[in-house]
Amino acid sequence: MTNGTVLLAGAGIGGVAAALALLRRGIDVELHEQSPQLGEVGAGIMLTPNAMRVVADLGLAEAVAAVAMEPEVSTY
Repeated sequence: MTNGTVLLAGAGIGGVAAALALLRRGIDVELHEQSPQLGEVGAGIMLTPNAMRVVADLGLAEAVAAVAMEPEVSTY
């Protein structure tokens, strides 16, 4: 790691989002993950409108929309 580089531990949603945001602002980043492979884990996430604004600011709205689904509304 050189002077002026940010070290991030964890390549989950938060780590990757932080790394991308820093890189887009010209800040060097080292992103470390203990898992040998990145992939889907768990059931999924629901993104609120505020979260989607951040996703859009990071330039990822189209990529997220391509794999997203809207939950069905059920009435009881």
